[in-house]
Amino acid sequence: MYCYTGAMKWPTESQRLPRWLRPAAEGAPETAEEPPPDGRNAPAASQLGRLETRVMALLWRQGEASVQDVAARLEPPRAYTTVMTTLDRLYKRGLLERETAGRAFRYRARWSETEWQRRQADELVEHYLTGRGNATPELLLSSLVEALEAREGNLLEELAHRLATRKRASKNPRRKKTAAERKAAP
Repeated sequence: MYCYTGAMKWPTESQRLPRWLRPAAEGAPETAEEPPPDGRNAPAASQLGRLETRVMALLWRQGEASVQDVAARLEPPRAYTTVMTTLDRLYKRGLLERETAGRAFRYRARWSETEWQRRQADELVEHYLTGRGNATPELLLSSLVEALEAREGNLLEELAHRLATRKRASKNPRRKKTAAERKAAP
């Protein structure tokens, strides 16, 4: 972290703080960077690394596993301590639940793979709708329309139909929904 240049230099107070707590440099623009989420209240859509993704996939398939179980099934093999650290970090980020089994922990995914993907998509859409950074709602919509047009089938027409159905339902809340409308609703 710090390189030795002959004379020992101790980090300043602000260097010892996490980056998001450090004061802005003189003349530097204020950033809207938010502090990282705290443990159990972490949003679902935190980005996962390659090892974390493989660990989560293994837990979704297997359901529940100890560190030893995960380490034994990972390809390519990883050190026990690496797997233990990865599982602990996923737990602290709120993505896993764990319970004590003897002297070890058994971990399981907090959400199913489908629920996780849904949360990822929801967070991405929310990011664009709130306009954080360079993201804008217009960019989201234009990208979505282009992607739907590029796909085979009539996904764009299906989207238009769903929007029209929801618009009608919101105008007339007492009207009973048809079977197709109930099926199309998330």
